[in-house]
Amino acid sequence: MPIRPRKSGHAFQTLTKHGTIGADIRTMYICDREFVFVQIDLSQAEPRIVSVLSEDWPLLEAFNSGKVDIHNRTAALVLDMTPGLDLNEQFNTIADKIGKDSGERFLGKRSRNGGNYDMGAGELRRNIATDAKRFNIDVQVSEWRAGKMLENFHAASPNIRGVFHRDIQECINNTRTLINPFGRIRQFFERIGKDTYGEGYATIPQATVADKIKSTRISVGYEMKDIGTMLMGEAHDSLLFRFPENEWRDRTRVVKKHLEEPIDFSINCSLRRNVMLTIPADVEVGYENYRDLVKEKI
Repeated sequence: MPIRPRKSGHAFQTLTKHGTIGADIRTMYICDREFVFVQIDLSQAEPRIVSVLSEDWPLLEAFNSGKVDIHNRTAALVLDMTPGLDLNEQFNTIADKIGKDSGERFLGKRSRNGGNYDMGAGELRRNIATDAKRFNIDVQVSEWRAGKMLENFHAASPNIRGVFHRDIQECINNTRTLINPFGRIRQFFERIGKDTYGEGYATIPQATVADKIKSTRISVGYEMKDIGTMLMGEAHDSLLFRFPENEWRDRTRVVKKHLEEPIDFSINCSLRRNVMLTIPADVEVGYENYRDLVKEKI
């Protein structure tokens, strides 16, 4: 961090686009003349990685097809709207009618995240309550309902516990170490128990996303020497730039190319899988300010 005589600014990446306050503050951020904001983020990165680690190939295929809204289908499953997890590319008359910003889809997304990392019913209920307030979504569930949602999720995704969680536990029990595909090492020194395993389940997916973002920043720097003056912020799964408005498409293609380079799970990863995972990158452009971002295809 640079040394300054007084405190100034704030953590730019903490400005949520959801709710009221964060969204309003974002309108105050306007690019210099002849520049635009460009935000590039990895699409559903952690759930894709978990599908690889759990060897759930039908789920990974559904992600890769781009024709299935996994969160909608998960919402229909956990809320007892459909009898199972439908991964068919054909239109589902129940699940696919769920709105993108609806409470139901929000619950589907939170249930998948909770199930992937083995949350209990109480923890999931608290997370839903906290995030719903943060994102200004009018939804709440009881602890019983949260437990039922997790029960439905695991019944439809047995490989989460049967493969992914099992293999993580074996690695921690045998080596007290987990290594992600980029070679990042995490060691567990505390007494091994449920909390240790819980941290272990999240370690490889979260660290892999973070390292992918950081390695992309380094790789892009070799092609664009002035990238240091263009980078505005780094979040967990995204990069924010300010690019000249007459160059943003070409510059974005460079970033997107590196961000979408496959991740090799067959060499360094503790849970080796013979997979080269490509995570697609989505692009949003702020022509007016940092709040009103427009999704663009590159």
